[in-house]
Amino acid sequence: MADGVSTADQTINLSSLVKEAFIDPIRSVLIIDDEYPTWEHVFGAGFDHSEKGRWKDKEDITALIGQFRQKSKAMTIDIHDGEDNSDIGTYLHQSDLLVLDYQLEKGGKDGARAIGIMKSLFKNRHFNLIVMHTAAEPLLEPFQTVLDALLRPSAEVKDLGPAGQAVIDGLEEDADSDPELKDIWNRLKATVGRDIHFLYRQQVQKGKKATGFVSSEGRLIAFRELCTKAKLDRDKQVKVFCRILQTYEQTYDESDDRPLDIRWSAPDQGRRPWI
Repeated sequence: MADGVSTADQTINLSSLVKEAFIDPIRSVLIIDDEYPTWEHVFGAGFDHSEKGRWKDKEDITALIGQFRQKSKAMTIDIHDGEDNSDIGTYLHQSDLLVLDYQLEKGGKDGARAIGIMKSLFKNRHFNLIVMHTAAEPLLEPFQTVLDALLRPSAEVKDLGPAGQAVIDGLEEDADSDPELKDIWNRLKATVGRDIHFLYRQQVQKGKKATGFVSSEGRLIAFRELCTKAKLDRDKQVKVFCRILQTYEQTYDESDDRPLDIRWSAPDQGRRPWI
């Protein structure tokens, strides 16, 4: 469907179908950003846009709202500062699109409050879209933090990880007599980064198993070379690999605010990131 299908009236492709299904139906927008004044600030407590460090520039706020107004002057736009999540459910229930600031906490960098709001929406069938924005650099770091909050444990990693720990225990016992095995656990872990963990999870969605991934993935050359020096056959390499991935998944669980199925394109994969 990448090239599109021509009809008498239009060309139908993936982009047009996504627009028809998710963009065109938008009639209401909720902006959650601690640097945007709520309507209560504007009409009640007062809004001094010249108060430095408190609000985004007036022009930026007007420009964002104007973009939505250009789509439809009848579009409903609401603003929440994200400071009190207890009443936010009433806002979310009535909105088709959420524009969410990743860093709602002053000086915070982990996005905990925004991620909490986002996860609550997985229990809400009304929601279609969330646009999360951040000034954090590099973008890969907050992107991976969000993924960590959404993914469930991998069944294969959970099954093979304990066997991998047994292999590591054996290597560490042999380290006293074999200099090649000194600090072997940390050295092996250093060859498998979070990016490889997420890449593996994407390959699992396509039906690939850890054995095939460990055997063929180009980013695992250093891992395979170190395993060879440690005299580990492919079966043990796979088990150790899964044990390493367990360290990334130790905070994962099966709670209902984590989707059963999730797809994504990461910032380091050459396309615009999405989840």
